Amino acid sequence: MNRTFILLIIVNAFEALHIYLRNILIPILDNTYSNNFHWGLISYFNNYSIDFYRRSIVGTLMDLVNFAPTLHNLIFLKFIFLSIFGILFSIFFKKLKNTDFFLIALSPFFFQQFIFSSLAVNDLLSFIFFISSLLAIRSNKKNLLFILMPLGITNHLLFSIFFSPLIIYYLFKNKDFLAAKLQAFVWVLLTCIFAFIGKFDLKNLSYLKNNILQNGFKIDEHDFYFVINTNSFFDNVKFSLGYINYALDDIARASTFCILIILSTMFFLRIKSNLIKIKIPMIILTISLLSMFLIGFDYPRWIGLYLAVSLILLSHEGEFKISNKFRYLLMFFGILGPIGTSDGFPLLFKMIINIM
Repeated sequence: MNRTFILLIIVNAFEALHIYLRNILIPILDNTYSNNFHWGLISYFNNYSIDFYRRSIVGTLMDLVNFAPTLHNLIFLKFIFLSIFGILFSIFFKKLKNTDFFLIALSPFFFQQFIFSSLAVNDLLSFIFFISSLLAIRSNKKNLLFILMPLGITNHLLFSIFFSPLIIYYLFKNKDFLAAKLQAFVWVLLTCIFAFIGKFDLKNLSYLKNNILQNGFKIDEHDFYFVINTNSFFDNVKFSLGYINYALDDIARASTFCILIILSTMFFLRIKSNLIKIKIPMIILTISLLSMFLIGFDYPRWIGLYLAVSLILLSHEGEFKISNKFRYLLMFFGILGPIGTSDGFPLLFKMIINIM
């Protein structure tokens, strides 16, 4: 391992540590960890006994085992999920050199993003279910997919759009036609159910609010703005299309998003020779990305998912080869911090806001 590799790891590790200290450890030690409810935490507080809403499987399972969504319990649960992801990630990328593994693990689209998202777990769980599914296909344990795909879709519909088509593709590629058709049926059925039916009856919001307040969280009525405006799947699409103009008119958002687009383009140019060898799954993934741009307004988040899944696909297909230039690009990504959700590179975004 030469000094350049060591430097790359140190830079990314330092940035990941900074994000961890700033967002999790120091607030816990100072007893200032935010107990303000935000919509990213809805998965913990809603369950199917309150209403049949999308992304409620975690809250439902917590309710079944009587695991209350208090602040300390959610911190503990996030730590457990991060640990599970770390183990699966290690198994999946075990063929890579240690240097490459750590660079990817600490990159903005994996641990940095998951840590920055604080207590929210939807994306983290989606990757856990997706990597588990690929490992199940690789080890010929396809029956596990009948558990993993429903869990993925009920955790968040992004699993249905980003990950399910790829799982079905690899089943067809392995000539597991029966399993592929059954999984396709499960995929279409659950997606339709949650897209058309999985929304809040606004009369039940009082039950949700009571659950949030009883577990020590504070509510700002602005947080429920998204319930009214993005309640159904189709309301979400309408809201997202209207958000585009707002995002483009904001200089800070537009600037960080342009930086993300430029770096993402460089990212794919560096690995284009490898991507040619996985042309079909990349076409499927690109269609998924374009779909998410219509469905949800977290554009940097979708691009981050696209970059992360591309690396996973390259590894799964055995086509992952990293050049020195690509390592430097990963390091630069790492310095800028997590990719973010609706705001690209939120640490950089805040700096631009302060300057303006």
